[in-house]
Amino acid sequence: MNLIAAFEALRAMPVLEALTAGTVDVAVLSGLGFRDAGAWQKLAGIYFGPTRHRKLQRAARSAAEGLSLDALGVVEKNTRRLLSGAAVTPWELRVELCALRGTVAEI
Repeated sequence: MNLIAAFEALRAMPVLEALTAGTVDVAVLSGLGFRDAGAWQKLAGIYFGPTRHRKLQRAARSAAEGLSLDALGVVEKNTRRLLSGAAVTPWELRVELCALRGTVAEI
């Protein structure tokens, strides 16, 4: 694997898609020292699992194409903080946050 391929592998959507498809196993990732493998499995369930909001899920996946796994974790952290009764739904907020570009701290 060359350096560019290694950096590409750190992008969130391909990793989450591989976890969902079963081509990568959480136990294998954990065995390789990836401490966040369990959290990635949860993210895979959110972005590729069943939902009543498939259109917004697709939009969030599309918007998150260039994001790292860490950035997507921050998106979910902020989505969990959404108050009930807010003007937007969690999926609408995910789409907006995934569309942001910048460092993890800026998101």
